[in-house]
Amino acid sequence: MFQSVSTYANNVDKAMLYIIYFSVFILIGVTIAMIIFAVKYNRKSNPKPEQIHGNTLLEITWVIIPTIIVISMFYVGIADYGVLRRTSKIDNTVHVLAYQWGWQFKYENGYQTEKIQAPDKYSSNYNFIPDTVFVPVNKVTKFLLNSSEVLHSFYLPNFRIKEDAVPKQESFVIIIPEKVGVWNIACAEYCGVKHSRMYSHIAVLSQADYETWFKSHSKKEADKPKEEIVTEKKK
Repeated sequence: MFQSVSTYANNVDKAMLYIIYFSVFILIGVTIAMIIFAVKYNRKSNPKPEQIHGNTLLEITWVIIPTIIVISMFYVGIADYGVLRRTSKIDNTVHVLAYQWGWQFKYENGYQTEKIQAPDKYSSNYNFIPDTVFVPVNKVTKFLLNSSEVLHSFYLPNFRIKEDAVPKQESFVIIIPEKVGVWNIACAEYCGVKHSRMYSHIAVLSQADYETWFKSHSKKEADKPKEEIVTEKKK
């Protein structure tokens, strides 16, 4: 599996393993039962087939047990997702505009990335990808999603989360990154001929590094003359 970078991602992995364990258990149980029935009720042992009538206890059992299993799977899958969707304390908000074929990010300080053409070859170095999004570690970041033309899907594999970006309809994703590093962003919805090149990066920075980056890319800071910025740094 991908490396997980948040508690939510770890819980998604646990939910997936929970479902897999039950699925394997049921598969083995059904296979063993089929083999037993095939041996016990073969044509040689039962040359004259007999009709088997219903068994109320058995029928109730095979309805109740699978129902409990399915409900438990639903619970472990929705528990953490519901908490994340209802998070009200937001430390950082980023507007995300999906387009053919890339991601444009706009921050609360007014800074926004430029729309670029999808590269012919995907680069693994975020320094060469202009639409990398920067977020602080251990802070709640909310991405407000929209699309400029067709349906896209904002997919963060290492965070185990994705959400559709729909034209003229705002949706959102909330993440709480717990590790500093650079992770992939992909589009999980086929959106045209360069869909496979619609990759970017999310760079998780320490709080101090993020504050420095955020200030240096603020609209007011960018509008200052270079001489004024140099003077302030000397002070």
